[in-house]
Amino acid sequence: MSSELQASRWTLEQQASHVHGHAAEHDAAVQRLRECSVESWGPDPIFAMLRKVWADCCNSMIEARSAESSVMYGTGDGIVRTSRNLEAAEHASQMPQAD
Repeated sequence: MSSELQASRWTLEQQASHVHGHAAEHDAAVQRLRECSVESWGPDPIFAMLRKVWADCCNSMIEARSAESSVMYGTGDGIVRTSRNLEAAEHASQMPQAD
């Protein structure tokens, strides 16, 4: 029984591209959240406390979502590095041809 690892560089880099695409979509959604504002509620003092709590919640959520985007980009970058390392290892493991 063989425990050989097979990986296609092209497939890995295609998957990395998909991960980067998801990260870009996620970043765009975070940017839209940043552009939303509680200012549309107006200066009504009744809503002042709610506005502050809501703004704090939104800011916390945006920071968490931004961190998720960074993780997605890092994952995509890691997949690309892995595919390149696999290719380098494959080239390094080939026996030289006898002349």
